[in-house]
Amino acid sequence: MTATWSDAMARVAFYEKIESDAISAAGQAIRDVTGGSDTVGLLNANQRQMEAYASIARSQAATSYRASQVAMGAGLVLLVIGGACAYFITDPAAKIATATLAGVGTLVGGYISRTYIAVQYRAMEQMTYYFREPQVQSYILTAERIAHQLDAEERSQALGSIIDATLSRLLENPEEASARGSGKLPTS
Repeated sequence: MTATWSDAMARVAFYEKIESDAISAAGQAIRDVTGGSDTVGLLNANQRQMEAYASIARSQAATSYRASQVAMGAGLVLLVIGGACAYFITDPAAKIATATLAGVGTLVGGYISRTYIAVQYRAMEQMTYYFREPQVQSYILTAERIAHQLDAEERSQALGSIIDATLSRLLENPEEASARGSGKLPTS
């Protein structure tokens, strides 16, 4: 049990270090931006912020997954111990009480496990949205580069379209965007 606890604490420290490093890198990238027209600096800062968010989401997903496994295991252990106790106890009232407690303990373990799995699922859905962002940024930057090769009137229209598309992407709900790509979200 001690080895398992120390392993869990080492994982917590590992994820906390990753999150801290990602947040520090995001902060440094923001400080490195030289102004509102520093597009490369702004994109870099945005990327570092997304990486910080992603590291937190990955950490949350991993922790939730492990916690769900522990809850499932605890529910199974309660069921087995309760069943064994109910089998060997001779007093009918004690037998019923033991079996009832084992069943309730198993249900609680299952509920807790399902809750952690839902948290992990949600974190993974958010990661799906995150991993699509570099592709979207690439499309926007490509469109901007092409727009700068057009004459003034066409450039103005093209840049307006790029701005509209970018804003619609920003206003898009990440959950809905992920759900379109991977199916229904869990109801919890």
